[in-house]
Amino acid sequence: MNLNVNVVCPNCEGQAVHAFIGPDVQGTKCNDCSIDFFFLFATTRAKRSRGDRNANSREFNVRVYLSDGSEDLIQFVKSGWDDIELRVKDDVVFSYLGDDVRIVQNIQIGSYTSISVPSCYIATHIFGANSQEVMFLRKWRDRVLNTSSLGRLFVKLYYVLSPVLLTCLGNNKKFSQKAKQLLGCVLKGLGFK
Repeated sequence: MNLNVNVVCPNCEGQAVHAFIGPDVQGTKCNDCSIDFFFLFATTRAKRSRGDRNANSREFNVRVYLSDGSEDLIQFVKSGWDDIELRVKDDVVFSYLGDDVRIVQNIQIGSYTSISVPSCYIATHIFGANSQEVMFLRKWRDRVLNTSSLGRLFVKLYYVLSPVLLTCLGNNKKFSQKAKQLLGCVLKGLGFK
């Protein structure tokens, strides 16, 4: 199968037409930001999602038909409670950074959804899960840190250390005050307004 597909970059969200040969995930380079990423073109067989209001996240299981007729199961979690519109027989493109789904495109309706991982532990503790600060930091993580091996290493280290830190110090008022000051400086330095 050789098919030209408009694919959204999982880093900068720039769009470009790429040839999909299939049936497996295929690598490409974004014309706008020059990052290497992978994408998969498939047809939706079924979609299940389950939201968790407390964690402000939604878990997805999407069963798809690949271009050779075989099936695959794509699983991912995104921050936020909102669902993704995918119906049976909709053509879909999954764009990946590393092993993680970052964009889900519904070709039939011409829309896409950015997948942000719900794991900004300390910022969520300080500002709240739906705050503008947390959303800004998640986008910065996804668009800047996750695009390099050093950035991904920092993110992994943060995911290991921050839950431990919050378990030990999360109820400490001085920790929360200092963390809020530090995060305020970081946000300002990153251009948050």
